Amino acid sequence: MKDTFPLLSERLGALATLHSCLILPGSQNYEAKLSDRRIETKQMRKTGLLVESVKGETALSILNELDLVDRRFKVGRTKDKLRIPLGRRPNVLELELIETRIGKFSTAEDEYEPH
Repeated sequence: MKDTFPLLSERLGALATLHSCLILPGSQNYEAKLSDRRIETKQMRKTGLLVESVKGETALSILNELDLVDRRFKVGRTKDKLRIPLGRRPNVLELELIETRIGKFSTAEDEYEPH
């Protein structure tokens, strides 16, 4: 009869190796892997202006006048909104000007891809 113990120990060793490579949410390896992925895709988390798509051209024009657009990153699009990356946070006067020219909008942190 053939001795199967070495085969079993090889399988257990392989399982232990596989388990040590698993990246579980909440672990340090998970956080490192997320940041590695962000670096690989070169996405960056930054503040952006969210505006209805139909008002996007006007919003871009105003933001360019105020030198607020971060041109290093692509403008994002959802179903009905445009996400415009900002180079800096607008001050109170700039926010009021934007609101009077385009109406309702919001700002939010999001991931943006570089050009």
